[in-house]
Amino acid sequence: MNAVKYDTLSDVNERLVELGLNKISPAQAAEIQKAAPKARLVQALREASSNTGAMNFLRRLIPANQGAQNAPRQSPAASQNAPQRRQNHNPPAQAQREHQPPAGNRQHAQGPSQPQGEKRGDKDYTSHHVYGGKAALTWSADETRNGEPTIRLEGAKAVGERQYDWSSKIAVQFTRDELTCAVATLTGALPKMEGKNHGVGDQTGKGFEIVDQGKNFFVKVFAPNAGVCAVPMTPEDAFTVTSIILKQMRKGKPWLSGQDLIMLAARTVGRMKK
Repeated sequence: MNAVKYDTLSDVNERLVELGLNKISPAQAAEIQKAAPKARLVQALREASSNTGAMNFLRRLIPANQGAQNAPRQSPAASQNAPQRRQNHNPPAQAQREHQPPAGNRQHAQGPSQPQGEKRGDKDYTSHHVYGGKAALTWSADETRNGEPTIRLEGAKAVGERQYDWSSKIAVQFTRDELTCAVATLTGALPKMEGKNHGVGDQTGKGFEIVDQGKNFFVKVFAPNAGVCAVPMTPEDAFTVTSIILKQMRKGKPWLSGQDLIMLAARTVGRMKK
């Protein structure tokens, strides 16, 4: 096993050359560390020879950085002589509609003017609402106290027609194992999964359940003294929810693709928990 710590740029570049990749400059190294934690980069450097996912991770990271670094600069004279493009501050109505949240029983819940999947600062606000007659759910990208990417599932009871009491919501943060089981359930490898024993103190016993009912999924979130928020979830909603879960899992395992995660969840957790 490669035991090099890759503490110096010289060690990193020597390894990149061994892997058939280009060397990087100090400025490029600084940009790469902004895009990926050093521990992940070091792990990928060590495993790239025998791990396709790790190699693909380096290929995505290194060439993209170099391409931006080596892009030709435009001279001031050329910039002044270049034709100015008019900015359209009033986009057509059709383009505006394409950026609006979907109507009906499903909609993406972003902050004001916040497209799905985008970040504001260091916080990822990707989320998705699922509405039911008696309750509603929100699936959101989140982080644990240790900074590990995960999912927060929140449920609120209906207090009127399409009105929900989010001030009394039940919130559950997925553990690492629950993320894998959720993917296995939502992609058909498991018939159901349950996350138990969340919460502390008087909230001990919070949890959630996802059940594959064939034509749709049934999801419920529960907590002591708060009852149950139960909502049917369509395959279309499940598609978006699964994509958000996979996005979070890939942040912690960037050398794996979404397809890799689905396959591993099916062949390990799905196969042995049935």
